[in-house]
Amino acid sequence: MPPRKHQSVRNSSIELLRIIAAYLIVLRHFVGGNATSVWEQPLSVNKVFLEGIIYPSGKVGVVLFFLISAWFLCEKTSGLKQSFRRAWILERELLFYSIGITLCLALFHSESLTLKTLIGAILPTSTELWWYPTSYMVFLLLHPFLTVGLHALGQVMHRNLCVLCILLWSVFGGIVSFISFDMTEQNVMIFVYLYILVAYWRWYGISWYRRFVAIASIIIGYAISVCSVIVL
Repeated sequence: MPPRKHQSVRNSSIELLRIIAAYLIVLRHFVGGNATSVWEQPLSVNKVFLEGIIYPSGKVGVVLFFLISAWFLCEKTSGLKQSFRRAWILERELLFYSIGITLCLALFHSESLTLKTLIGAILPTSTELWWYPTSYMVFLLLHPFLTVGLHALGQVMHRNLCVLCILLWSVFGGIVSFISFDMTEQNVMIFVYLYILVAYWRWYGISWYRRFVAIASIIIGYAISVCSVIVL
């Protein structure tokens, strides 16, 4: 029996991908925020595994989270009013967690409370309490204009823009640490960059992209990460 029109059909593959992305992010924080510094450990299989595979996987998880959202955002053009509505829903969720965590902090660890902490709890987005929600909220406000602009470019110009972005921030500005082309911080520009790529894929397709290419890309990416740990 087909679902009713008002019912939303959940995609189990997308939901599984979200779970994997969340798990990857948790793994990164497990390494980066651990009491035992991984960076100071001598070279070993354990160090290479944690620093070369587990830690960078968190960045993969962040990108996966955004790609899932962007894939559906670029499906149709939405207005600024709808973007503000999405941003407000996100803000309410952030307030729930920021105020809740601050109250717990006040009850069990009140000596660590500061004026900055209290302001951050009330204005989590504006104070960039967490970088991802702040950057994503700014992106939501820019999204309607980006979508219209990318549509206006047409396929050829959009493709050229994708190539330029990849060369700037995934090739020349990614191989070595001292070349970044101003993409040095975690900010909204990362989302703009990824949205340009996802929108082209969503609207025009990529004929040469197959499962083999995806698997090979993952293997090559992790191989570079592991080798960098061993060499450095």
